[in-house]
Amino acid sequence: MCMSYSQGELLVVGKNAIEIPLNRHAHSAEVEFVDECKVAPCDPKDCDQLEWEVFTRRSGAHFLMIRWDVSGERQIVWKAFF
Repeated sequence: MCMSYSQGELLVVGKNAIEIPLNRHAHSAEVEFVDECKVAPCDPKDCDQLEWEVFTRRSGAHFLMIRWDVSGERQIVWKAFF
């Protein structure tokens, strides 16, 4: 059986979130930064944050929610599996 998926890329800055509409419910998702975290020399513990979740609204609409908090411009790639 062939697994189907949707995928995309985001170029992000600052702290924000996006809800990406999906055409059906995804059973899982992969979300990651394309490049390595560039740690600020003044705070070596500070690294960029990335969170995600797949959910369905009461209306039946399906989404992939991605949240980020980054210190500079970063590229995110995502893939939702159906």
